[in-house]
Amino acid sequence: LGDDWLDVAAGGPLMCAYKLCKVEFRYWGMQSKIEQFIHDVGLRKVMLRAHRQAWCWQDEWTDLTMEDIRQLEEETARMLAQKMAKCGDAEEPPAAGPSPEGRPEPGGASGQEGPETQGVGDASPDDSFAKHSCVRAYFSDLH
Repeated sequence: LGDDWLDVAAGGPLMCAYKLCKVEFRYWGMQSKIEQFIHDVGLRKVMLRAHRQAWCWQDEWTDLTMEDIRQLEEETARMLAQKMAKCGDAEEPPAAGPSPEGRPEPGGASGQEGPETQGVGDASPDDSFAKHSCVRAYFSDLH
């Protein structure tokens, strides 16, 4: 950022994103090298892709209200739950509790999970998330 970033940002939309990523690889002799590799290669690619998508889609989210954002969060939570259910990870949904902002958690007993949400998870052309989730669940069961 330049010294005049605040003046420049006042003319349009501004996004600031903070991310905390922790990597633990507990094998003597390889720990620091593997952790550094994961940070440099794996996480960097994921973060760059997420920021590129946020930038490309800014016209879609710039004018959203907080209510619109909450609806998107709830829809995303339902889609994620459906993908996880395909793997068998979500036998029973967690009990909904108040969020830090005092609103009900997405996926709770809000009465919004009706027929209009059926098939939402099938709309994604990329099912790699579900496949990776299944593999992780299987690996966790083995160890």
